[in-house]
Amino acid sequence: PNALQNFPININELLIEQLTPILLNYLNNQADLEEDDDYTLFKANCICLVLLTLYLQEKIINQLIEYLNQNLDLTRNWKLIDGALIVLGCLLKIKNLNNIKANFEEKLTILNSLL
Repeated sequence: PNALQNFPININELLIEQLTPILLNYLNNQADLEEDDDYTLFKANCICLVLLTLYLQEKIINQLIEYLNQNLDLTRNWKLIDGALIVLGCLLKIKNLNNIKANFEEKLTILNSLL
């Protein structure tokens, strides 16, 4: 039997409900001046978000799409555009994208118009 079966907390729910919003929110808080070779909290945050996406797969799609819906508008705010690109990269890590294909293509179109 799975060792986590009898664990009182569902770790996936905890990751989705508690950690994912923190990681997504931090995408909008990167520093204005960063050296390319510096390892920063922002870069660590991005790595955590990618790893979380690889682990949760389809279970995290709603949070990623919600981030895009809230933060991807027709502004020239580079932090929001950068965050959206990172989230789109996370979506590409999900094995089964069929159920979000239309929404994904719409977001790519918006991003393309901003670049």
